[in-house]
Amino acid sequence: MILVPDDLPLPGDAPSAAITEQIIVTGAYTGRDTRPSGDPAPVGLTVRRGMVVGRNLARMDGILVLEPEPDGMAAPRLYRRDAVAIDGRRYDLRDPAIRAQFLEVAARLGASVLQSHLLVIDGRVDTRAVEGAPLAKRRLLFTKGHSFGLWESAGAVTLDDAARAIAADVAPDMALNLDMGSFDLCLRHIQGREIACGFNPSDFDTRLSTLLVLKRR
Repeated sequence: MILVPDDLPLPGDAPSAAITEQIIVTGAYTGRDTRPSGDPAPVGLTVRRGMVVGRNLARMDGILVLEPEPDGMAAPRLYRRDAVAIDGRRYDLRDPAIRAQFLEVAARLGASVLQSHLLVIDGRVDTRAVEGAPLAKRRLLFTKGHSFGLWESAGAVTLDDAARAIAADVAPDMALNLDMGSFDLCLRHIQGREIACGFNPSDFDTRLSTLLVLKRR
């Protein structure tokens, strides 16, 4: 996970020979509040490679955990905020004392954590149709078995539309909404070539707070 603008510039080198594809996409929502540094603040619980960025738990029920593995990489895992697993134990993050324990473990392990809307939980759509719900193009991070991937809507849809579409298309175990907005950033590195797959605006570092780097061997 990349914290913006702390970790800029973006990784510019082509992935190693073991990586066939790398994609960088927008991560958590960015709030109106700023961090003590004055830089954009992500909404909700946020940890970047062991550094606790945001301790407050938002009302959103999805938690992404990137727990480093021996090779330095981390497979994304998605949980409900009341049953988040790390280092072999589950935590109910709604309890402030337990949340503090979780953050201590995440910091010790050098893990990354972010929070967003969980649209599919244990294979079931966890949204409902709401009259007048906002329409937008959606990008979801999903897990299925031991695999993960990105799903993107063809056009502007509601969160409920997106949840039902990915359930029909992919049948994921879990699916988490990522922040795209009108400031979407998406870069793909394929065999040494960099391809823009989002809007990639020049001022994205003032409008985004986190990015995710996903790699496929």
